[in-house]
Amino acid sequence: MLTLLTLTLTRKHGVLHHQPPPPQQFQQQQQTQEILERLERVEQKAKKTKEKHNSFMKGLANLIKGKKK
Repeated sequence: MLTLLTLTLTRKHGVLHHQPPPPQQFQQQQQTQEILERLERVEQKAKKTKEKHNSFMKGLANLIKGKKK
């Protein structure tokens, strides 16, 4: 799973501090993360569907040729 996070570093009194991104930027990052996660699920489902289809077609071809499993 991919994780997107942007931190802004600022130097105060010689010490680095991180600031969370502005709310709008954070919301965009969250939406981007959700889209990437959904895309990952869709890609995995498509891969499984393709594997099932290929297996079915192979079995059908063998059946037509008269082969048994």
